[in-house]
Amino acid sequence: MGTCKNYKKSNFKVFVTIQFGHNDENQNLGTSGFSTNIKKMISDVNDCGAIPIVVSPLSRRFFRSDGTISDSLKPYRDAALSVAKSSGAKSIDLWQSSVTYLQKIGPTSAHKLDLTSGDSTHINSHGSVVFGRMVADLIYNAVSESAPYISSDKALSKQISDGTPTY
Repeated sequence: MGTCKNYKKSNFKVFVTIQFGHNDENQNLGTSGFSTNIKKMISDVNDCGAIPIVVSPLSRRFFRSDGTISDSLKPYRDAALSVAKSSGAKSIDLWQSSVTYLQKIGPTSAHKLDLTSGDSTHINSHGSVVFGRMVADLIYNAVSESAPYISSDKALSKQISDGTPTY
C-alpha cells in the first residue's frame, strides 16, 4: 500500500475490504503464502488508520449431482477468516453465505448468474447485484461502524435469505 502520509486519520473513517481473488489460487502460493499476503495487507491498512475487512472468496457455481456446491476455494476461505481472527481484523464469510444461497436456488438458477454460459467463476450484472447486496448485508451486520454508510434493500435481502432467485 505504501505510505499514508497524505491521509488525515481524524477526518473520516475508511473501510478497506481485502478479498481473495480466484486467480490467486493459481499463483502456487498455497494457503500459507496467501495467509502471509493477507496479514501484510491487514497490517498496511491498520498502519494507515483505516479499518480492514477481510472478505472470504465468493463461491464458484460448481454443483455435485446431489445439488451441493463443490468448490476448491474453501481452504482459502478458511485461511482468510483465520488470518482475520488472529490479526484482530473484521471479517465476513461471503463464501459460506454464497454457498448457502446457491444451494437454495439450485444449479439452473445459479448458472443464470454466470457471466457467460459455462463460466461458473465470473458473474454477470444480476450476480453483481445479488452478491453485492450480500456483501453489504454481511458488512452491515459484522462491522457496526459501517451502518451509517450502507443503504438497505429489505426486499432483495429477504429474497437472498429465502433463497429466491432475483431475476
